[in-house]
Amino acid sequence: MELYNIILNLDKRYERRKSQEQMFDIVKECINKEDPYDQEQNIVLIEAPTGTGKSFGYLLPIIDYQMKNPDKLSAVVSTKTKILQEQLRKDLEFLSSLKKNYFGKGVNYLILKGKANYLCLDRFYDKENALKQTTIIGKVNIAKTIKDLIESQNWDGDVEFVNESATGQTSISPEVWSEINIDEHYCDSAYRKSCPYLKDCFYYQKLKTKETKADIIVVNHSLLVLKEFDFDKDVVLVIDEAHELDDALVKSLTMSVSVNSLNRLINSIKDMLPLDKKNMLDDIDVLNIFKSLFEPIFKDKHGVRNSIPLNEPFFTDKLISIYSRLDEALKIIRKDVEKNLSERLEYKRIVSQKFKRFLEDSHILKKDFTDSLSVDTDSSTTELLDKVEQELVRYLAKFRSLANRVSNLYNTIKYMEDEENQEMLGFMISKEYSKRLEDFNYKVESFPIFPKNAINLGNYKASILTSATLDKDLIYLTTGIKGKHHSLEAVFNYESVSFVIKNTLPKQKDYWQQELLDSLKYLRTYYGKVLVLLTSYEQMECIPKDEEIIFQSRSNISLRKAIQMIEEGDKNILVGVDSVWTGIDLKGEKGLLMAKLPFEAPSEPVYYHRMRYFEKHGEDGFSYARKRAFLQFKQGFGRLMRSKNDKGTIIICDSRIWKYEEFIDFIKSLNVKIYYNKDAKKSTYNRQQRGD
Repeated sequence: MELYNIILNLDKRYERRKSQEQMFDIVKECINKEDPYDQEQNIVLIEAPTGTGKSFGYLLPIIDYQMKNPDKLSAVVSTKTKILQEQLRKDLEFLSSLKKNYFGKGVNYLILKGKANYLCLDRFYDKENALKQTTIIGKVNIAKTIKDLIESQNWDGDVEFVNESATGQTSISPEVWSEINIDEHYCDSAYRKSCPYLKDCFYYQKLKTKETKADIIVVNHSLLVLKEFDFDKDVVLVIDEAHELDDALVKSLTMSVSVNSLNRLINSIKDMLPLDKKNMLDDIDVLNIFKSLFEPIFKDKHGVRNSIPLNEPFFTDKLISIYSRLDEALKIIRKDVEKNLSERLEYKRIVSQKFKRFLEDSHILKKDFTDSLSVDTDSSTTELLDKVEQELVRYLAKFRSLANRVSNLYNTIKYMEDEENQEMLGFMISKEYSKRLEDFNYKVESFPIFPKNAINLGNYKASILTSATLDKDLIYLTTGIKGKHHSLEAVFNYESVSFVIKNTLPKQKDYWQQELLDSLKYLRTYYGKVLVLLTSYEQMECIPKDEEIIFQSRSNISLRKAIQMIEEGDKNILVGVDSVWTGIDLKGEKGLLMAKLPFEAPSEPVYYHRMRYFEKHGEDGFSYARKRAFLQFKQGFGRLMRSKNDKGTIIICDSRIWKYEEFIDFIKSLNVKIYYNKDAKKSTYNRQQRGD
């Protein structure tokens, strides 16, 4: 591959890696397979350990194929999160610059996120004056910040750039952004044709144009399941961080109803009701309805948990009764809209072609009335809306958005009570304190237990799934995807890594907690960087607050900013769950503390419903649990070695690890030194208890 050879010759720090070159060959072979119908042969699963350089491992063969076969292949790369999309942007920008310098043309790529991440110019200008009263970090006016970005001509409408323009913290609240982003209920196909800002629209004009021309499109897993790609050539799909695909698909296909979402819908309906009907929904107390349904469940538990599994959708009757009231109100609004439109148009018998098309597509007014409107044949105005028409289009779009939201509520409830597929659905309830409510916001959700066939790989010439940790049996069980599996050799030398197993069990709560604190004290004494990997947020209560420690999700600081603070020495210790096990790329010498083996909690909703399913069908649920824990363990272990010169110590406060040979075999296969004192007594703990 020409580009690869240029990289090797250009930068002597970039050296050949056997595993990466093996990956090149696997990807090339998969792309070059000629039979598009042999789906299983056109799918490969590549386990590429940390240090392989897997992003280049698939990008370089794809770019090489595109150079040799112009206009014959496009690529879609899907990764776990928006943060990882931005990391791929850096890799693609590097390769694009290199290709342009040596071959005269760069890589035509696009980073694409879900519609809701992009600004809607129409909604923004409609609310611009109100936004001038809203500030972000540093007391900067939101409207001015966004206006400056629009006028800069360099912005692609992505909210991430607004947030990063502050301090790396979230500068626009989700509530504010939801008022000005692209809302598919408001911006439907009928309204888009009449939108005065369509030609400048970030998503439907600029990004859509780029999408049709892009050779490589980078999306995230959540978007992959919802997005349809329209290419006129063969497409190769790469699923990076494929071990996270299952979870991402479940989240993407989850449908939910919450107190806040229902209250927002009710308030929007009240806003459009005629004056004599404004109070018709005042007696619907959503918060108390949800409290009566779900609070007894939380009271049966110890403390307040973020989410609790539900065995059946016993709540749908109450939701249907709320929906019925909202639908009744919507019918009243529809009649009022018809009346107002007819009155406004009664003396306006000549309209623009664009406006008439909008009315026809909206199906609000009777066909006879719409047909009676004459079109202005002046070629200079036929596609322009006058002031009255613009007001009516926006008014009607507001109603259509409302109707779509009410319809979506109905579809969600029907999905939840679908008796045919009930066995494959899971349910959960969560509650979280809401400033808006000054009380707890309850949210009930339904999701597919196994998101099989969510992605149709038959649409792709080749599909490549890759990750540092990949279990082909788990992938098939959860997503239905199977293909040829390749496991590449470890790249880094782990001989300078020590793995310490503490002789304690999590069920020995007091002793285990003391060992956790002693281990943290040891690691922070010897290392300037320490990662603490917990398996639940409750365990954070075991770690004392300290100015050197940053806790995941205990502040407004993003994970990306937290990593930066550790790298720059502003903080020394990062404590977290989930994403700290899998999403940290922190180079250098460090200590890593695992609180316990990362088995999922029995009350975690997806895990809970899967175990019920296994039990019902007489299958071995623990085998699934063990595989999941092993993958998470390997991901956590991989946080230590991020470059060939890294080294450090890993401590795990869970001696159960000896029971599971795959964990120990994995550590030994890397030539890691294992330290364990099986005869260790609780002498230190006992002395502290006595106060010696």
